Formats: sequence, C-alpha cells, structure tokens
Amino acid sequence: AGTAARLAAAASAAGAAAEVARLMLAREVPLLLSQLHARLVSKFGNGADPTKVLMDAGSADAATRELRMLSSLVGYVSSTEQAEQLVQLFLPYLRIKPTPRAENVKAQVLALLAGLLSRLESPQAHARFLGLQFGNLRSRESRAALCRAWAALATEVDARGGGGASTAR
Repeated sequence: AGTAARLAAAASAAGAAAEVARLMLAREVPLLLSQLHARLVSKFGNGADPTKVLMDAGSADAATRELRMLSSLVGYVSSTEQAEQLVQLFLPYLRIKPTPRAENVKAQVLALLAGLLSRLESPQAHARFLGLQFGNLRSRESRAALCRAWAALATEVDARGGGGASTAR
C-alpha cells in the first residue's frame, strides 16, 4: 500500500507540474508567436523566393525550426487575425520546388494549416489553393498531410453550416 500511495502522489505531482508548465507557456505564447512572425516576415515579407530562402538556410533543421515550433503552438493561437497571418506566411513554403527536403517542409506546413483552419474566419477561402496542391506534392507524407488538411477543412465548413459548391470556388 505504501508503494501505491507514493506512486499516486508522484503521478499527482507530475500532473500538477505539467499544468503549471502549460499555464506558463500559455502566458508567453503571444510573445513567442510575435517573434516568430517577425522572423518569417523578414524571410518572406520582402518578396523573397521561398526556394532560395530554404536553400540558403543550410540545414533542414535551420530551415524548418519555425515550422516545428509553430506546429506545436497552433493550439495556443487565440485570434482570427493571428491565425490568418500565420497561414499567409506559410503558404509560400508550399510553392517551393519538389525535393525530399521540401516535401517534408510541405507536410509540416499542411499540418500547421490543418490546425489553424478552425481559427480562420473563412477557411473555405483556401480551398482552391489546397486543391492545386494535389498536382504538386510528390511524397506520400505530404499527400497524406494534404488529405488531413482537406478533412479538417470539410469538418470546419460542415460545422459552420457551409458546404456544397461554395467551397469549390
């Protein structure tokens, strides 16, 4: 009984520590998103070519650091404007030339987009662009991510009572 009680107390303490960490992170997310947004604007805001930016980054880790960070923070995006800004900043990544490295980046972008669709005012506005991606993606992983983004879009449009031909435009 003593061991079970200690394990239960440890589990309770671990759960409390995780909740404190989550609350601390939630408090800092707006600042973190703002800084990541500024970094992406500096990359793409001046009309820079996404392919060149990624190739100049040197390593896959350097090129996708923001993507990995933002993908994990999508649940903390609190405003429609913030979500739309992020979507617009990451769409250029989907236009880079197909290479194995680029396909991994595209899969990450599509995962991010799928997570943000519910926070957009008009998610169906991205249906045409997403549809065009079916002809551009080469890897199984990126095509699967595109299918998940489409599923998220369909779920969101259905939840809002939309659908039909309006989402195809």
